[in-house]
Amino acid sequence: MLVGCNPPVREVVGVPAPPVVAAEPSCAPPPAAALALLADAPCPWVLVPGDRSELTLRGSDMASARSLGVAAPEACAGRCDFTGTVTAIGPLLLATHRDPASELVDAAFVGAALGGEVVRFAPLWFGLAAHGDSTSLGPSHALAPWVCGDTLVLAVEGRLPAAGAEEPAAALLRAAGVYGPGDDELRRVERPTPALSGCTRVPLELP
Repeated sequence: MLVGCNPPVREVVGVPAPPVVAAEPSCAPPPAAALALLADAPCPWVLVPGDRSELTLRGSDMASARSLGVAAPEACAGRCDFTGTVTAIGPLLLATHRDPASELVDAAFVGAALGGEVVRFAPLWFGLAAHGDSTSLGPSHALAPWVCGDTLVLAVEGRLPAAGAEEPAAALLRAAGVYGPGDDELRRVERPTPALSGCTRVPLELP
């Protein structure tokens, strides 16, 4: 009798919720006055002229509107070309200075904010320049940027074919190592340099 009065309980089957699709970021178009475009991010970073002779690195994600000041090297004096990329430690800029007499590159710098609000730079070239056909070719070796976890490392790298037969300049060897922010530029800090086998070479084409 009890079975007849109580209908069987039906099993409740859950309906899976539809997957959540992340909204695409809304990116502002780069301005016509852009000096460099760092496109290795969902929304590019754009280097633009700021007030007076200052530069500003702006994120084009309209939701965050991030912005960094750029303390260009004094040696640039308005004659540097800029390229850059976005890394695990934030955007990195490469500044190359050209000799006014020859238009050849005669200095190179790498810049990063490293968690701060201003991109500061460190030189990549040290020592005497090599020459070919009476033309200055720059030093045979230079520093190259690597990202090791949350750390920026500048390591010695050959940049000319003759580098394999020459010793790097002593000043270059002293400058290699871990870098951090200083008052006016990136500075080498007294920390052990990580093994580069666990690091990533920053994909910037160095001069």
